[in-house]
Amino acid sequence: NSLSPIAGLRVIARSRVFRYKNKEIDPAQVGRDLNVRALLTGSVAQRGDSLRVQVELVEAATAAQLWGERFHRRSADIFEVEEEIARQISEKLRLKLSGQDRQRMVKRHTENTEAYHLYLNGRFHWNKRTGEGLKKAIEYFHQAIQKDPGYAMAYAGLADGYLVLSVFNPDPARGFAATGKAAALRALEIDADLSESLTALGLIQWCLDWDGAAAERSLRRAIELKPGYWLAHDHYAMLLSSLGRHEEAVREVGRGLELEPLAPVVSHHFAWVSIRARRYRDAIDQCRKTLEMDPNFAMGHYWLGFACGLTSRYDEAIPELEAARQAVGSTFATLELARAYAASGRAADAQQILAEMQQTFDRGYAEPYGFATVYAALGQADQAFHWLERACQDRTGLFAMWVNGDPRLDSLRSDPRMSDLLRRMGLEPASRRAASPG
Repeated sequence: NSLSPIAGLRVIARSRVFRYKNKEIDPAQVGRDLNVRALLTGSVAQRGDSLRVQVELVEAATAAQLWGERFHRRSADIFEVEEEIARQISEKLRLKLSGQDRQRMVKRHTENTEAYHLYLNGRFHWNKRTGEGLKKAIEYFHQAIQKDPGYAMAYAGLADGYLVLSVFNPDPARGFAATGKAAALRALEIDADLSESLTALGLIQWCLDWDGAAAERSLRRAIELKPGYWLAHDHYAMLLSSLGRHEEAVREVGRGLELEPLAPVVSHHFAWVSIRARRYRDAIDQCRKTLEMDPNFAMGHYWLGFACGLTSRYDEAIPELEAARQAVGSTFATLELARAYAASGRAADAQQILAEMQQTFDRGYAEPYGFATVYAALGQADQAFHWLERACQDRTGLFAMWVNGDPRLDSLRSDPRMSDLLRRMGLEPASRRAASPG
């Protein structure tokens, strides 16, 4: 992580190298597999307050040791160990570092090791992409901030947590997106060049404020500051897709997948962008690869069912969406299942879910945009636009991310009410395109 911001140095993502953990490796073969010229191997052991780190830098082609060291320190000294390892690697690889590179390499976001561990726990649960996981993540980020009120990365994590929660539970009364924006801005007050906070802010600026120009500036700056940060590429891809710039979006999310090829959450973003670009086959293939690695990844089931439904493969779509409905814990998954029922001719099943979701909406709140897609599939345009208006009024994340060119709304595309919605967002109406099994 310390080395990844350095220009001209390519650092392989951790998810891609974890396959080699606890295995005997041939450095030359690993070098060829990963297209790298050096490998860093090592081990970390902690006993009480004692930390032991053994590390070795090896030239891949020759297996020659470039550097090796053993550290015996207190757990509280973990940051000094990290900095020493990064410094030694940069020297042994003869990297030409600018003053800014050196500052970034040894930059500490906190001096509090407890806050650091709490932050890492937060990111672990955030990556699960479930309602329960997001709540746990937010709790951990809050605890990290309590330990260190000046911990910008914890505020950035909080922004990411509330951003995703605003999609899972978009109730405007709870103001999750606005809370996420406040956390991102607080992180930037502490550290104006923190890529992670700019990444969260950029997508919130689109979903909440409909400010595409500001969102693009934030995300491009995030990528400039930290080219190896996969989430910055993914969020930029999602913005580009929402703006109808699908070819750029596919390239950008592909970059994220190159950086974190084995992370389920990256596959989730890849599927989203591919479906928006109507590359359904790409989305299906990626979801299947992801579910082979992690059969319990809820959003993998969701997007697989989503894409299969758009290609009229309802016998595959409905079981996947039923599984996602149980696991994701959000109304958008339930309503996508209803949409699949409606599109497959099971109108009664779709109506039953709509009635249940209407009760949920009346008692508290449910994602209005999902209602619109179900009514569109049932051929009830007036009801669909009623719910689109509500989603527009509430500025839900799904409305901003989907309404421009959503294949599920193709039957509404020529209606002047759709053009009016897009104009209010500052978008040019997309031309109607028939869905294809692409």
